[in-house]
Order: sequence, then structure tokens, then C-alpha cells
Amino acid sequence: MNFTQPVMLWGMLAIAIPVFIHIWNKKKGIVIEWATTQWLLDKSQQQHRGIRLDNILLLILRCLLIILLAFLLSQPIIKLFDQTQSTKKIHLVEPVGNVIENYRFELETALKNGEQVYWISASPVNISNLSSLPEKKETDILLIQKSINKLAHNGEELNLYLTNSQELAAVPAIYVPEHFRLHAVVNSVARAMPDFGKMPEVNVLLDYSNPIERQTVLAALDALVSVYSFPLVINFDRKSEQSYDWVLTDKIQKNPSPKTLYVFSGSKNPVGSIPVSNVIHAPGSFEIQTSEMVSSGRLPEWLGEILIRHYKLDKNINPLSSKQLKSLFVNVTAFEDKSWEKIRKYLIAAFMFLLIIERAIALKKMNV
Repeated sequence: MNFTQPVMLWGMLAIAIPVFIHIWNKKKGIVIEWATTQWLLDKSQQQHRGIRLDNILLLILRCLLIILLAFLLSQPIIKLFDQTQSTKKIHLVEPVGNVIENYRFELETALKNGEQVYWISASPVNISNLSSLPEKKETDILLIQKSINKLAHNGEELNLYLTNSQELAAVPAIYVPEHFRLHAVVNSVARAMPDFGKMPEVNVLLDYSNPIERQTVLAALDALVSVYSFPLVINFDRKSEQSYDWVLTDKIQKNPSPKTLYVFSGSKNPVGSIPVSNVIHAPGSFEIQTSEMVSSGRLPEWLGEILIRHYKLDKNINPLSSKQLKSLFVNVTAFEDKSWEKIRKYLIAAFMFLLIIERAIALKKMNV
């Protein structure tokens, strides 16, 4: 038996209170004016050894009330039946291809064994096969808790399959049942290049004197837009009234902005008054004949990493450490066998019944 509030069990020590009051009242003498007390003188002078508990029933009732109240306040969790051999398994899976591929064997085995497998969603969907994923939507961390609350009950074992990322830390805790196993996988693809669908538009200026270099950089940026959905707005002509978030150039800038990210190519390093943190310098030009980065096809990835670091967009794609991941999932006993709720109602009814009897006996004694 476990207790949600075990500290309340100390309240059982309060049974000493009615016992003390009962003993104290027995030690107090009651003076009664009676003319014939002389005939009872010998009787009153007799010494009684020990203490007589004349109202033993009332004392027992009060002690039982205190014990029962402390027991109820401690919120016990009672398992009426041993579930070690009959525990059913539920599998809750994040609908992400990387998660499916890493745990395909476990999930297919669970389906063959007739175990319940669900996608994480507002209304968990039962999985019959793993060949098709549901329509991809933005991952909502709160859906994990909602799915757990709807599926985890009656003592089943919950197996949770997730992508390990900093997004999980968006909530203070995820509450899971006692029988719980976590299967987390790091999405290496997502770590390399995250989704920028909700990122604000980035005004980009390509200011190159060499048209071939400009065309090469433009092709790399187009790849970022088409493959990774970078919200880039590309400009070729500088406008004095226009502000730019990102400038890729081989020219010295006359009036550089401290809020703009600059990527310079060529032999010169025109830092000038620009903050060093906002300046990236490539020693060579971006031409396929002279740049190994261009010839190997790594230019789009290199430019994407520059943008990620500058806007600190990688903070949510790094995985949580083992300690962080373990502390995120909090085990609670709220998912235990619900049959205790029925017993709790009967105990409350018993408490009220004993209280009524105790009050009736106490009031009758006072009126005598």
C-alpha cells in the first residue's frame, strides 16, 4: 500500500487526546451537596487502585474517528489485485518517421501480440499497421500529456516513443503512470537543419561584383528555400531606404549596420566598424573553379548553419541529456486501480456513521 500524503498518518497520534481527556476527567472530583453523606463517609474514603474506564465505548469511538480521518487524509493507494502477471501494455507513438524506423521491430512485435498501439494526438488514434503515417502537423508537446491522460488507467504499462529534443522542456513536467517506459531517439536529420516554417522573413541582399559568384550563391539560397523552407526574400539591388537582415557580398560596405549579418568572400576582410559577431569571412570567392565548398555541394549547408547560429535557431533541436530527460517525466499514482475510489466512499460513510453515534452518546451523557 502506498500513500499520496503519508505525512497525514502522523495524525493518528492524536488518539492520545481523547485518552488523556478521559483519564483527566476521571481524576477530577465532583462535589455533591447531600445531607446524608455521613452514612457514605466510609465509602468515599476507599482508595480505588487503577482507573476505571466507565465510558469505554465512547473512548473507542473517538479513537476510531481520529484513526479513520488520518487514514483518509493520507490518500492511500490500494492495489486490490496483484497486477504483475496481468499488466497490459499500451504503446503511444509520436507520428514521426525517425521514431518509427528506430523502433519498428518493437512496434511490429507489439501489433503481432495484439497490444494496443496509438499515435500521439488530441484523440489518440489506434494503429493497425506502420506503413502510413498520419498527416504531418506541428508537434504539440501538450498533446503528449493529453494522450497519456486518455490512455493510461487501470494499471496498464505505458510505453512512450518520442523524439528527444529541447522542445520537450517547454512544459515543466509530463506526468506518467507507475508502469512506464520511455523510448527516445535523437533525430539527427532535424538537428542538421530544423524546420523554419514559422521563422520571420529574412531580407537578403546579394551584392556581388562578379555575376558568376552571385549566381552560385543564389543557387545555394534557392536550395535552402526549396528543401528547408527558409523564409528568404532575396534582393539584387541595394535600396537606401531598405534595411537588410543578411548581406552576402564581395564589396566593402560604406555604411554597415550592426544589426545585419554579413558574409564576405574574397581576399579582403572588410570588417571595419561592423561587430565581429555579425561578420563571416570566406577567404576565397564562391566559384566552382576555386571553391572546394562549392564544388562539393556544401555551400547551401554552410550558409544555413551560419543563419542558424546567428538567429540562435538551434536551441530547440539539441537533445536533452539523460538526466534532463529522466527528470522531465514525473511518476504519479493517479493512474492506479480506480477500485480504491469505491472503498473510499464506504470509509467516508463509516466515518460519518461513527461520528453520529459518538455525538449521540456524548449528548446523552451530558443530559444525564
